Amino acid sequence: MDDPLSGLLEQAAKLFYSPGVRKNRHEALGAAGTESALQAWIAQGAVLRRVLYDSDGRTETRTEYMMGYELYSYLQRQKRSRETKIEARSVEWSSRLQTALAALGLPIDTKPSAGPIAASDDPRYYRVLFGAFVKDVSEGLRKSATLHDITQVLQCGSEQWTDKKVMQYGDFIVALTEITAIQDQFDWKEIGARYYREIGGSKRFDAYKTAFTDALEERLGFPLQLIGLSSQGTITPIYFAGELTGIGGFQYPQGFLHATTDLTVFRTQFSTNCHHLWLVENRAVLTRMATEGDFLQSAHSLVIGLDGQLRSSHRKLIADVLGRSTQLKQILVWCDADQAGFIIAGHARVLLDAVPEIKAKWILPESDFAQWGFFKNEVHTWSSYEARMISRLKMKAVGEQEAEMGGMERWIQWLEA
Repeated sequence: MDDPLSGLLEQAAKLFYSPGVRKNRHEALGAAGTESALQAWIAQGAVLRRVLYDSDGRTETRTEYMMGYELYSYLQRQKRSRETKIEARSVEWSSRLQTALAALGLPIDTKPSAGPIAASDDPRYYRVLFGAFVKDVSEGLRKSATLHDITQVLQCGSEQWTDKKVMQYGDFIVALTEITAIQDQFDWKEIGARYYREIGGSKRFDAYKTAFTDALEERLGFPLQLIGLSSQGTITPIYFAGELTGIGGFQYPQGFLHATTDLTVFRTQFSTNCHHLWLVENRAVLTRMATEGDFLQSAHSLVIGLDGQLRSSHRKLIADVLGRSTQLKQILVWCDADQAGFIIAGHARVLLDAVPEIKAKWILPESDFAQWGFFKNEVHTWSSYEARMISRLKMKAVGEQEAEMGGMERWIQWLEA
């Protein structure tokens, strides 16, 4: 049975959302709308009116309004109800994931590795990895009683998500698992339509499509297309310049700008005969290096463009090149001199830690060196790069790669530093 006072209490809660909130008469009356409504709040115990007096005990100095006991009790009941529903939802998700996992019928003893995974042409390979992920999530949700627990189990992404978004992400993972268990290929719209089974269900995940797919692909380490997402799935291009060879007959010659896709990267393994690997944040730098005379050939360089984000496919390609290219001598990481570029450089460092035998350099161009043509001091170890970037960010001395792009003379000094 609905609480007959719930409408009044909900209205009062918009202003008095916490016991510590204090409002003057003008604010309280503005929220209530009318004097009679404000008096109803007071009469029902939703709001308390407190009069403060001067030290003489008679002179009124201020009148303030605050949360009353009835409103406090109502909000506590609402909170307990939400917590109960969240706990029940978590248990339901866990049960449905277990059912879908059984329907997948795959061995799930092997868990996805923390780093880039191997390539495979066998679609079952990625379904096994997906199954291991589902098993972990299901077991975690079975023990989750709070929204905080659920957020930790789902690993919802680096940014702060709203409660609604977290809960819908849980729905998305269950919906994706259930359709994967019965179909080898499926459309984006089918995921929501089959799960919600209502008019408009096919669009329920659309608002968060990019956030959900990015978060899940980051967790899995491979694109969702590899477990069956077909139309309206995104295909991520990876741009690079230089010589690159892939198992299965892929051959990209030196001296040209090339592109591959995340799907290709996860279905083969790449290597290069180049001596130097450049990881650059922006596409403009990549195209400039590819068109700058014979720089790539003479400098024996392979340049991979990160397009402003180190995705799972970039990690896989870079890990291939680092692990399979015997002639590789050094890696140069060059990002924008801003907070985002600093984060990307840090992610690259994690990959490079796996190959300590290969020399790694972090590039940070400085305008002062440009006028003198001396660029070797723009090459850093990670520790010196980190210290310099922290200093520049504090001074707000940020900049884009394109502002200090230079040319062959500068790039060769970096290689030789």
